[in-house]
Amino acid sequence: MVPSPSDDSDSGLPSDHDPNAGTDSAPGPDPNHDSSVGSDRHSNGGSDGPPPSSGAFGRHVTHAADRFDALLPFALVPLALSLLNLENVRRTLDPGGVTINLEFAFPTPLLDLWSLADPPPPAPDSIPVGDAGPGTGGGDPFDEARAGGQPAGSEHTLEVPLYGKIPLEAVGPELAGWFGLVLVGSIVLYAAVAAGYLGGIDRRLRDERGSTLESLIRYTPSLLGYYALVFAAFAVALVPPLVAGIAGLIVVFPLILLVGYLFYAAPFLIVVDDASLPASLRRSYAFAVGGGAYLAFAVWHLLFAAVASLPLSLVVSLGGAVGLAIAAPVAAVVGLLLTAATVSLVQELVAWEGDGSSPAPADSV
Repeated sequence: MVPSPSDDSDSGLPSDHDPNAGTDSAPGPDPNHDSSVGSDRHSNGGSDGPPPSSGAFGRHVTHAADRFDALLPFALVPLALSLLNLENVRRTLDPGGVTINLEFAFPTPLLDLWSLADPPPPAPDSIPVGDAGPGTGGGDPFDEARAGGQPAGSEHTLEVPLYGKIPLEAVGPELAGWFGLVLVGSIVLYAAVAAGYLGGIDRRLRDERGSTLESLIRYTPSLLGYYALVFAAFAVALVPPLVAGIAGLIVVFPLILLVGYLFYAAPFLIVVDDASLPASLRRSYAFAVGGGAYLAFAVWHLLFAAVASLPLSLVVSLGGAVGLAIAAPVAAVVGLLLTAATVSLVQELVAWEGDGSSPAPADSV
């Protein structure tokens, strides 16, 4: 919020005959300005500079942790998403080996267990849930594809939302149709869940009460467009590895990192500042190019997620049902904390941008 200029006249408007006009003296502090405004969003304390990059990640994690009692019910969202991925749950309950992984994750609205840990490889003799065997026609088509396509030995796989990976060689016309339906349903599901989840977190961090229904109505349309772009970008990213193998992967991997960094704030801007999808993409890009707190937060988020993924992947791989019962709630809390910290960061960036300290893109409104 831009503080009103100090004025001795009764009109409320700047005077054309101000004796100090045109001098080099700095204006004194405005006695009507409340310096605490925006402090709950961790704005830069009223300074003219950008939010400090030093300690940005810790600052916003602390901000989220200070309000964690109010945020804790939202941990049910990443917990439910983790348990709804039935294929990954099945592989965890009946593992065929051990998977230890490092997941360098950028901020994302829906950070769950499978964002931080890969499930164990499937047991060689396991039969997918709901399927009597490949080609019988009585089970889930994705289960049949997994059983018939020998995913353990497949060079290229396709990640089906809420189902896990299936081998590309098993994808035929019928399965492609099913995949299209699942894809559309997943986009709608993720957009609606993210709208209610981020909207609730944003209100709690402002110490406000918000309606989940209001968040769904207000933010789901723009988030539908965002998740459609995410899935489209994912499909495009599959092409180089499929065509050129490891060489294609080497080319596409840095591009994935770059795009992930440039636009990670976009879905948060949709909720925090009620921005349209095009505006949120442009403003996220502007923040990314500016570096500062945006860059520092991203780097520390990557490192924190990687450190958290090590013990989580071990517990998931070695613990079976007990490991899942431990890892899923822990990952839900970690995911909620990181997502709330990202909301806090974006609130701070928006407050700084609104103070006129940051040159917003000309067409970002």
